[in-house]
Amino acid sequence: MSLYRRAMVGLLLLSPSMVFAGSQLVLDSARQQALEIGFYQVGESASELSDPVVARLKLSDEHQRVLTLPVSGTIQKLSVLPGTPVAAGADLGLIHSREALALQREYLGAIDRLERQQASKQRDQSLYEGGAIAKKRWQQTLAEWRQGDAMVSELASQLAAVGFTDDELVQLQGNRKIRSLLPLRAPIEGVVLERYIQPGEAFAAGEKLFHIGDAGQLWLAIEVPPGLAVRTRSADPVYYGGDVIGQVLQVGVSVEQASQSVSLTAQVTVVPPPGLMPGQSLLVRLQFLDRQGLWLPRESVVNIGGDSAVFIAEGDNFELRVVDVVPARGGWAALSGLSSGEQVVTSGASVLKGVLMGLGGGSDDGH
Repeated sequence: MSLYRRAMVGLLLLSPSMVFAGSQLVLDSARQQALEIGFYQVGESASELSDPVVARLKLSDEHQRVLTLPVSGTIQKLSVLPGTPVAAGADLGLIHSREALALQREYLGAIDRLERQQASKQRDQSLYEGGAIAKKRWQQTLAEWRQGDAMVSELASQLAAVGFTDDELVQLQGNRKIRSLLPLRAPIEGVVLERYIQPGEAFAAGEKLFHIGDAGQLWLAIEVPPGLAVRTRSADPVYYGGDVIGQVLQVGVSVEQASQSVSLTAQVTVVPPPGLMPGQSLLVRLQFLDRQGLWLPRESVVNIGGDSAVFIAEGDNFELRVVDVVPARGGWAALSGLSSGEQVVTSGASVLKGVLMGLGGGSDDGH
């Protein structure tokens, strides 16, 4: 407390117009103004916040892909560098693959066989319905056609995995031109995070070629003590820097042996502030919706003999009241001891505490 304020309080203590009654004070408006008393009307709800815990920003699993191919080959050309934004289906480069050439030939051969089987199916169906052939022969013809159709579908799926679009498959079937160079295509919209290969390099089937992700779609990987995990629920808010940055998606069901912590996953629901990037660690707080109370400014709560208390103002009367509070965003959540609509002292609460304590000892800085 400043020397000026201590002097003012001393004068007020000697003033006959100031009344003391246990934990009650009576101050007229002039003395309230002299002590720079400020007020807050209780009404807003708040919930308990956890102590800070470490979280790591990572890309959402749903918004990242590692590009691989089911065939081996050689990189002929690359068109993008790490950091390049790409649309879904955008060309990333060109490859040459003998296995992809063989797939195209096999696909065209399967198409030819299916056309012959289709003709046999139509012919034998007419003969069977006319009673000219036995049911067994018709069933065999139908089974062969079904096998041929399944083979065409399977090869079409393999070519789609290599990068062929539906239109390109129709074009291949129509013009019978086998392509020696095939494009690498982005599987999703996002940013090229990593490029694992260089032009001229050979690659094996299943080898990583590109890592693409949407850096605007982030998750938080949070490690918390087991006691904190059992209180956390899906959809509980996550605070960073005083603001809600996301909400809990999933709470782990087991304790990690080495760290004795439980893993939580949270979704970032706002655009991350500048400077936050995947892989970065930050301190966050979890908000427990099951511990909801009335919000109080931080400076309104004072410590009296180990108890948390506030001054309730009603006209010129000020009552010191013990409350049960827990940390909340930027202040406290009063779980008991207050009612909505009551007016509490904010600035000047520590001064009133000093008055009650006779300007004596004890901390007057709240918690």
